[in-house]
Amino acid sequence: MAYRKVDRGSNLIMANFFTGEIFVTGEDKLLKKYEYPTEKVELIDFKRAPPPPIEELLSHSIGTTSWDFS
Repeated sequence: MAYRKVDRGSNLIMANFFTGEIFVTGEDKLLKKYEYPTEKVELIDFKRAPPPPIEELLSHSIGTTSWDFS
């Protein structure tokens, strides 16, 4: 499967299938929350940029390197 680039400089992406959220962190040291796509996979235009994040949180000074959902 081919994935479109969610965020420039991203280095860690986590999808939570239970809540429908996608979290991205990267070089800008922000933890960004995106909504999970509602389109069918066959209809997603992977060349189109994704919508902006619905929330941005400051990460640690060294960035976020891992996380876990409970």
